[in-house]
Amino acid sequence: MRHFGLDVHKRQTTFYWMDDETGEVSRCHTVPSAELVAHLASIPGPKQLVLECRTSSRFLAARLSSLPEAQVLVLDAYKAKRTLQAWHPGRKTDKLDAKGLARLSYEGAARGLAVWVPDAETRDWRALTRTRQVLVEQAAALQNQVRSFLQAEGLQCTSSSLLSGKGARELAERAAQLSPLGQQCLASLRAQIADLKTQVAGLHRQLRQRVEADPRCALLRTIPGCGLVLAAMIVAEIGERSRFESAQQLRSYAGLTPSISQSGERSYTGPLTRGNPHLKYALVLLAQHFSWDHRFRESRYCGSYYRCLHQYGPQPAKVALARHLCDVIYALLRDQTVYRASRPAPPGGAAG
Repeated sequence: MRHFGLDVHKRQTTFYWMDDETGEVSRCHTVPSAELVAHLASIPGPKQLVLECRTSSRFLAARLSSLPEAQVLVLDAYKAKRTLQAWHPGRKTDKLDAKGLARLSYEGAARGLAVWVPDAETRDWRALTRTRQVLVEQAAALQNQVRSFLQAEGLQCTSSSLLSGKGARELAERAAQLSPLGQQCLASLRAQIADLKTQVAGLHRQLRQRVEADPRCALLRTIPGCGLVLAAMIVAEIGERSRFESAQQLRSYAGLTPSISQSGERSYTGPLTRGNPHLKYALVLLAQHFSWDHRFRESRYCGSYYRCLHQYGPQPAKVALARHLCDVIYALLRDQTVYRASRPAPPGGAAG
């Protein structure tokens, strides 16, 4: 098998390969990135292609996987960089990166640095949920801009939603008190908000169809406080549950575990790790909704939540509850069962 290291850039890609059967190595080749797939397809025999994780690497990996007798590994860019720096301290070129990636594949170390590449269905899920979230945040920002605009003119709008009937009537009354230019500016902001609301509604219809047809979402929606949107966001970000060997790995992936620095007798627990920001947001929001539900007081997490709330404050308490719910979600997807508040927790593990 030939082991290829690909240093991919927007316009051109440098690659280098090593053959583990004959010991043959190539010289570094540079080709236009648009022609990379066709060029690799012309090279016969089984091959393992290794590239670093970048913005377009997942799409490129999907195209490379379609090549005959090809295995594709996408490496964590930070971990790969640290490894390559250890081999070539103080030096970094495209050729050295391509040779280093090929060497990682040749020595069998690449799989330990590889990241999971979402399939087409998961990419569609994520595109849908993330786009909807972006539009919702933009609509909220515009509504805040409208309120700030009115406050600057000495006016206020008491309605919680500017798109409701009450909010529309209130804005019409406030607009009558503005100058003609102020009325035009306010009308422009309201038109933008209404357009975003229409777009969000269209995406929400698509989201509802997917959620109702997905059994994973049906399981998650049995958790108190987990609605249609949160279930879709969590399923989209987790992807394949089988890639996590334990609930602790899912916690770490979500960025809900604290960073730890330990040396000898000294141990320091720092802030939360980075993780997947979209999954972290969804789980913390689920924890907030879960704590508001009346069934929360029947759960085994109620006591620990309030102890953490009184000792550390609301934000650490929500994060701690999100960690528990992360374990619950892992167990539900693993066992294909629904949430039951009265179910006893197994020793040393999570329960659904």
